[in-house]
Amino acid sequence: MILRKLLLLIGLLVAAIGVYISRKYVLLRPRPSPPPAPHHYQMTEQQLEELHRDGSVLLPGVLDPAWLRYMEEVVEDRVANPWLGSVPAYLLGVYTYHQFDNWISAAGFLDYLTLGPATSLARQVHPSWDTVRVLKESLFYRPRAPHPSLLSPLHVDIESGGEYARFDTFRLWVPLDPVPKGQGVVFQKGTHANPRARDAEFRMRSCPESRNHSRYLAWDMQPGDGLVWFGDTAHFAYGGDRRVVSTSLIDGSRSVYEEDRKPHLTWDWYAHGLRHGDTIQGPYFPQVYPGLIEEESLAREAGEVRYFSGPVVTQMLPMMWKVLQFFGGSPASRCQYDVPFTRQ
Repeated sequence: MILRKLLLLIGLLVAAIGVYISRKYVLLRPRPSPPPAPHHYQMTEQQLEELHRDGSVLLPGVLDPAWLRYMEEVVEDRVANPWLGSVPAYLLGVYTYHQFDNWISAAGFLDYLTLGPATSLARQVHPSWDTVRVLKESLFYRPRAPHPSLLSPLHVDIESGGEYARFDTFRLWVPLDPVPKGQGVVFQKGTHANPRARDAEFRMRSCPESRNHSRYLAWDMQPGDGLVWFGDTAHFAYGGDRRVVSTSLIDGSRSVYEEDRKPHLTWDWYAHGLRHGDTIQGPYFPQVYPGLIEEESLAREAGEVRYFSGPVVTQMLPMMWKVLQFFGGSPASRCQYDVPFTRQ
């Protein structure tokens, strides 16, 4: 316990240094090579039906061979040129490397968001979305917590301690390495679009319950396969030797920010300028469909879009402490738990 608290304090100190550096400048990473041609992935009616019924679905081969090679280059370049903010996750023994919103500083990740399969998938799942924006994007590089230690207990992706966000969120999780069934993301079937799910199906940030075995969904995955789910589908995650690019997209015209329903843990780390009731737009949430907006791209290229740009004392440091405590896991959240993944 003392060692854990010491590591948390060291992580907070490193994060504070990262705040200072990130407020001064952002080191932009160029493309490691030219990106492949735009990639459209066509979902089948059966896949769409399964997603809307269960809350999650496996899509084989979301990345074609060219995009898989390109994203391996992009990811390895990011890790070979690390960002200081990734150090706390390493010190806590969670990931070898972790970084959120890589698109801010690495052009290859922006290519993935604009030219890769994510936007075509999002518009098939949500046909009414005329514009698509990025809510959050993360790189999870070789988690250090071995199966069956939980990397993350039960949670949903549009909840950060308050209430669910009222807008839809499209989620895409793509590994660049094989992921055996049960050692990646595991979902609780039917918890999406279900206002009673929090009480009836799962307890936030807790271990899964054995009585709900029949409700768990998981798949064997190959490099370039994709998991798609909704922002309010309950799930948990195991560790493993893998590299994953994770993306959250939203309706760029109708997603409204509510102060008491912040949609993700890092929300308060940015000087995004949004207030209660505003549509979620602007350079911190770039439009990726039908195309980039010039003003937003210029702001990024000029270094005006920065990590940890929000109010330090009142928002960021308290939030960092909470995140570090949660992110590192605990005896409760890293429960030793094996799930018999027999699909119903």
